[in-house]
Amino acid sequence: TDPQSHDLFTPGNPEGQGTFEFGVVNLPNPAYTNAAHKNGVKSLGCIFFPRTEHTEDFVYQDENGRFPIADKLVEMAKYYGFDGYFINAEEDLKPEQMPLYEEFCRAMTSQGIYVQVYASCLYGPDNESNWGHMDYGEKNAGAFSNWLKEPGEEIAANSLYMNPDPTKQQIDDSVTSMEALGLDPKKVVFQTLEAGQTGFSGKRGTLFNTLDENLVPRTGLAFLGADTCKNHLDEQVF
Repeated sequence: TDPQSHDLFTPGNPEGQGTFEFGVVNLPNPAYTNAAHKNGVKSLGCIFFPRTEHTEDFVYQDENGRFPIADKLVEMAKYYGFDGYFINAEEDLKPEQMPLYEEFCRAMTSQGIYVQVYASCLYGPDNESNWGHMDYGEKNAGAFSNWLKEPGEEIAANSLYMNPDPTKQQIDDSVTSMEALGLDPKKVVFQTLEAGQTGFSGKRGTLFNTLDENLVPRTGLAFLGADTCKNHLDEQVF
């Protein structure tokens, strides 16, 4: 996407480490998508804020009630054959932006595109005064449930990617809030590990609190850093 931050291309820059850094939208290449589909999983692009472009440049509704950027994202996904997008909104948003962001997600899912949202910006039925505020410590999916749907509404986003290391109570509350909306917590809430940073060491999250008495996860599971799932599984888990 254009424009792009010059700092992200500068050799020696600590953030980019002198390598190419993608802009707002990063699309999966065909080989990645093909491998994903051969293994029965979805291939997702990534929408990442903040960048040099602003949320208002992407998440807006025109005079006809359409979301032009959402429509273009749908067109690209269908043309290239991947399944949808992971929205990584790591910036504080204005409370009044949140219902519009919800509709932006719905504009894509209503056209058959899968959308997963990073649960960083609060958006739930019981925290309206803090809508849009980033909270990395909140791991109860109910605090972000409006990203998925509100009672009586159609699905907006399909699932939430949670911050790592929830407590048992946060898992209990997540399951309860999703079931109250008629949603399956194993399909719509993904508890996570920062596996790319610390593998399965437990330093950036563990999965123990997600398990029931039979050691079965009560929510979905996701790992940031796919290579470590293959490289570190034997040495750190078994």
